[in-house]
Amino acid sequence: MFFDNPILRRELLDRLRSWKTFAALLCVAAISSGLVLLRWPTDATIDVVSQGAMLVFQPLAFALALAVMMLVPPFPATSLVAERRKGTLALLLNSPISPLQIYWGKLTSNVCLALILISASLPAMAACLAMGGISFVDHILPLSLVLLAMAVQYSAVGLWVSIRSHSSDASLRMTYACVLALAVLSLGPLVWIGNLSGIWGHVAQWLTALSPISALQHITATQATTATLGVSTGLIEFLAASGLLTLGFAISTVSSTFQPNGRGGFNPVQRVPRLTVFDLTEEPPVSFGGDQYYHTREGLFVRSRQVRVVTRTAPPTDLAQGEKWIEVNLDHQSVTAYEGAEPVYVTVAST
Repeated sequence: MFFDNPILRRELLDRLRSWKTFAALLCVAAISSGLVLLRWPTDATIDVVSQGAMLVFQPLAFALALAVMMLVPPFPATSLVAERRKGTLALLLNSPISPLQIYWGKLTSNVCLALILISASLPAMAACLAMGGISFVDHILPLSLVLLAMAVQYSAVGLWVSIRSHSSDASLRMTYACVLALAVLSLGPLVWIGNLSGIWGHVAQWLTALSPISALQHITATQATTATLGVSTGLIEFLAASGLLTLGFAISTVSSTFQPNGRGGFNPVQRVPRLTVFDLTEEPPVSFGGDQYYHTREGLFVRSRQVRVVTRTAPPTDLAQGEKWIEVNLDHQSVTAYEGAEPVYVTVAST
């Protein structure tokens, strides 16, 4: 079942109990209600009412998109880096929960929180429908899909940045920079250079698909600006680009095996199954980008914070030759089975 994921239950309950979530809900509800009150028509004629509905819906749509951009990224941006600084990330990785389940729980908990924030604007959307001039299929549903895609994409971006950061402040700054680049700067080639031809024109158009602005303007019938710039992407293109980008960030977040790239860094070459055993060399770990990497006898490097190193231990003196015994290492959270002095099985533990 969906809520069987313990990470999802823990993260969602913790955030729902936070005063910050309550404040964000009040903020979204106040802004959406205020827009309706300010734009509510006083004339009851059909033409004025229809026009008034769109005048309310347009700023409401962009205000909700801005709320998603500002309120959704902080939670995933600080999630993994906070776990690592508290020492709980290692316990999670050593637990029976797979890395994919951990990632899925953190991603979906943040998306659920975003949906709860968006739900605070439902009365305002219902008021727009009651005024006439907009429909559920042509306006409310497309807007909901755009906001959902933004929440999923920015959550994936936040987790991707968080796993690579060493402080919450740095992670927040980098996440907001990435969100700004995706939402605004992706329109740059067309804004600064104008309409392009050939392959560069196609590249510039697909860059605009990364931004929700064009999709929002198509939904709210404010295409004049995008038409002037030559932007031809809309809802479908944004949803497709957002899905592909989210998938790429998700795959990149869980990669953990590296090899040198010849320029003083490491390139990820493969993802390995959980509990894979590596035979390490006697070389000390190397440092790069704030992380340490162990050198395997296969010629690869593995990030130190994603592995547990188990060293061979001499058997107790009162054991017979070849007698079986088990070592439980509380410091490294590992269990090793021996036959005499030869280790025959090793696994991680959570004591």
